[in-house]
Amino acid sequence: MAERPRVSFVLVNWNTRDLVMQCIGDLRRQAEVIGGEIILVDNGSSDGSAEAIADAYPDVRLIRNPENLGFSRATNQGIRASRAPIVTVLNSDILVGEADLGKALEVVENNPRIGALGCALVDGEGNLWTYDNRFPTPFQIALWEHLPGFITRPRMRRRKVVLNLSEVDWLAGACLFMRRSALETIGLFDERFFLYKEDVDLCLRLRKAGYWVLFFDGVHLQHLVAQSTRRNPGRRSDRAHVEGFRSSALYARKHVGPGAARLIVACLRAILLARMAKNLITFCLFGHERDREKLAWMWEAFHTLNSPPNGGEGRLDAERMDDAA
Repeated sequence: MAERPRVSFVLVNWNTRDLVMQCIGDLRRQAEVIGGEIILVDNGSSDGSAEAIADAYPDVRLIRNPENLGFSRATNQGIRASRAPIVTVLNSDILVGEADLGKALEVVENNPRIGALGCALVDGEGNLWTYDNRFPTPFQIALWEHLPGFITRPRMRRRKVVLNLSEVDWLAGACLFMRRSALETIGLFDERFFLYKEDVDLCLRLRKAGYWVLFFDGVHLQHLVAQSTRRNPGRRSDRAHVEGFRSSALYARKHVGPGAARLIVACLRAILLARMAKNLITFCLFGHERDREKLAWMWEAFHTLNSPPNGGEGRLDAERMDDAA
């Protein structure tokens, strides 16, 4: 049997052929130096991604799904297929470039209390990609992400900064170094989150189990953000909007209590009703097909907020990692 790698890089791809090819090319150079394996889970891409990867990189472990199973479920497939004590989840639109991922790996390896570690992410112009490092409040869940232009995200507040490390509540799943033993303890991503908030939920469970969740400023990676959605405009990208609302409702049910969750769902529905009214007026005035498509996904989101995907409330079977290597 081949020697166990130090780190397993797990990527999920959905129609980002050129970007994922570039990402894998960079990762292969890193993997040769630090002793890593690469696992690519293709979520039913129609742009020839899987075929191109299989042809160009036969050493990459390729898992092909017949359809888009969502980020959480596909990532869990990759994690279960991995062998290393450290698992690194990367978005396909991450540009590694010359960044030394070995630095982040060493930080995790040298401290068993670290459950998850994230690197600094910059946008296409080199600006630090910021996110709130505190768990979202009920007010933020209900309004923060669903009223663009009205609510401004706070910038990252770093705490307990030591040697480029900052303790945070949660980290973006775009780049996440995770300890296998920690995942064996708390479980994998909750597959009821098709997209969005699965990373916040995982970090919350890690912290409840006593693990550290740290931001590492010693490695900077370029994150192009939401390329799968942008490269699949129209109806195929509308599911991301639907899942954004669903994920907010699911996170509320799991973590803020039943009373607050009901109030949050009511707020989300009110937002959707207001947005539907606006798009209905626009559609009636101008008859644009895109306005009709927006009405369709808003209507779907409105009627499915009380129906969490993958089995409903309380089912976390897929989080368990009993069959992990």
